Amino acid sequence: MSGRNSIPLLQEFEIENHPIFRYDGVELGHIFRAGTRWLELHVQHVNNLNVFPVADGDTGTNMLLTMQAALEVADQVSNQAAGRMAEALAQGAFMGGRGNSGVILSQFLQGLAAGLAGKSTFTRGELAAALRLGANQAWLNVIDPVEGTMLTVARAAAEAAEANSQVAPDLTALWTTIVEAMRTAQAATPQLLPILDNAGVTDSGGQGLLYLFEGGLRYLRGEAIDASDEIAIAPPVGGPFSEPPPAYYDVQFLLKGDQLDLDDIRTRLASLGESALVVGTAQLVRVHIHVTDPLPPLRFGAKIGAVSQVVVENLSRQAESFRQQPVDGASAVAVVAVVSGLGFVEIFQNECLVLGHPVDTHDLLRAIQQVRANQVLILPNDRDTISIAQPLQALSQKVVRVVPTQTMPQGVAALLSFNEQFDLATNARRMAEAARQVQTIEVRKRVFLRNGRSESNGEVTVWGDGRLLCTGLNPVTAALEALAQVKAENYELITLYPGQNSGPDQVETLTAEIQVHYPDAELEIYAGEQAHAYFIISLE
Repeated sequence: MSGRNSIPLLQEFEIENHPIFRYDGVELGHIFRAGTRWLELHVQHVNNLNVFPVADGDTGTNMLLTMQAALEVADQVSNQAAGRMAEALAQGAFMGGRGNSGVILSQFLQGLAAGLAGKSTFTRGELAAALRLGANQAWLNVIDPVEGTMLTVARAAAEAAEANSQVAPDLTALWTTIVEAMRTAQAATPQLLPILDNAGVTDSGGQGLLYLFEGGLRYLRGEAIDASDEIAIAPPVGGPFSEPPPAYYDVQFLLKGDQLDLDDIRTRLASLGESALVVGTAQLVRVHIHVTDPLPPLRFGAKIGAVSQVVVENLSRQAESFRQQPVDGASAVAVVAVVSGLGFVEIFQNECLVLGHPVDTHDLLRAIQQVRANQVLILPNDRDTISIAQPLQALSQKVVRVVPTQTMPQGVAALLSFNEQFDLATNARRMAEAARQVQTIEVRKRVFLRNGRSESNGEVTVWGDGRLLCTGLNPVTAALEALAQVKAENYELITLYPGQNSGPDQVETLTAEIQVHYPDAELEIYAGEQAHAYFIISLE
């Protein structure tokens, strides 16, 4: 970067607005791309500092996943305008934000984008104002903001930018001052948050944000980004710091609707758990919350809008894994399951990372990165999802195996056969074999397209492992006909999963009929709450 001396006799205003001192979206993109790479190189260090709000060792991973999602959108921007680049980064981070730290980071970027909106280039003063908006946005959207966290470090960045934007000779000098202020604030976080002081660490989210800005500074100075000799990884923090209760979950989802009231949603969710974050607009809201039961926030969301991009993670299990596994997670095997229906979420939630159906390749890749293990088993639980998941066995840097479960009951059987003491190959083989022992019947509402819209004439179709068995006008009689076709009398266990659209009378009638026609089979009933089928029935 050129300094003031290269443009003599210019006044302060002229210097600030001279083209050589204005920066565009390409420069902004390079800064955050370098910052993301620097964060990636230090992600394990950030994870190992993680004791607040839960010592689950995923802060760095969540921030990295959020920035990777931001860059995916930014990479599609051909416009060199700074405002457009900032908007793309914010949009990607909002849609792909993971965990408490990731959602807060997305809000920081949202404020930054608001400050640069409509600008083709920006000055140091305009950047300072945008960083202030970013810090404010992050603070305002945390229901219970806490000093000594990444919020404090973000504010330090904004204050340093404001104080030095008119005296720093160029962007590199200003960014240097910002990073120095962030380092000072980060070092002081234990003085503001006792849990950090007790653990002998600084805040993990603040450290992640600092790495993001440090990487940007390395780009501006022309320094190497992959300088491994400068990377130090602290060991995981031991001790019972902010240990979660026996069952504790991280729940995230996207909520679409009309005239959504963010304040009301915040109030309602705050009563259901901790670390609640509700951000977005009246049409699209990102929700993150820590709860002892993941279903109430999901059911609340489903009542007021369309819920998608569901992620449910057992924080208690992850925290235990964080304490017991080696730093690189090499010996751990994790399971990621794609689930349709809140009842099935409840069945799967304790043993694996749950993704709500439908998913795409990016969703699965982010989930694979998120779990604290280098070996991952995927349960697609759907024919189409199998084809989406299969390529990840070659694309992911981790060792990934897809267990080809085609239905939710097959996924349940596979999960029940998972054993943490076995290696990846053994688990994959056992789980696939367990899935093959299950026959699945699905009683669905018949839907057809008319003038581009989905309609139903009241008929139902019944499918057996992807094959059409019969049709009918009544879900109960159609289910009984299908059971007769597959010779249900030859099976020992029949499990019934009623869906969202199954009435209590239908469930009661079908239960009674199964008991009459198949008295030798054991009958179990679990609420599947799936939207696509009146009933799912498994036979084993």
